[in-house]
Amino acid sequence: MKLVAPPKSSIIKSVPGAQTLPTGASAVVKASVEQFTFHSAAEKSRYEHAASLFPSFCQEWQRLLHDREVNNLAHLNWQLRQGYETATYTGYGQVESCDTKESVEGIPIGKITYEELSYYLAGKTINDARNAKPKVIRQVHTLEIFSWDKNKWFY
Repeated sequence: MKLVAPPKSSIIKSVPGAQTLPTGASAVVKASVEQFTFHSAAEKSRYEHAASLFPSFCQEWQRLLHDREVNNLAHLNWQLRQGYETATYTGYGQVESCDTKESVEGIPIGKITYEELSYYLAGKTINDARNAKPKVIRQVHTLEIFSWDKNKWFY
């Protein structure tokens, strides 16, 4: 059996931005989806307000993670192991995602993901260890979930 390529004129090409729904149908589909997503116009309005504030909450969360890491570095618990001063501490990567959705109960929910890193420091002296490049000994992908209440995001 010999395979023959179809003529070039019969190959269907995808056109970016082309609509597959009839004109105007996307608005009808969106309205139908919103009926199932939001319980009422008030809940939709509350969700939209909460969602508009979540990006700044994510920026604040990134700042809090940084402050926590700085605090962890300031309070290291040094231990002498095999002639080396050692310590571990927890650090944090950049916020990777900052998303919102509405829960089944109609409550705005916020999700933030980032990496939580455990670092190991070692050196002949504490000063040497503090100036050494930290070694990552554990990395955990972290998902934090926040809810909206009393007109603000809380944790």
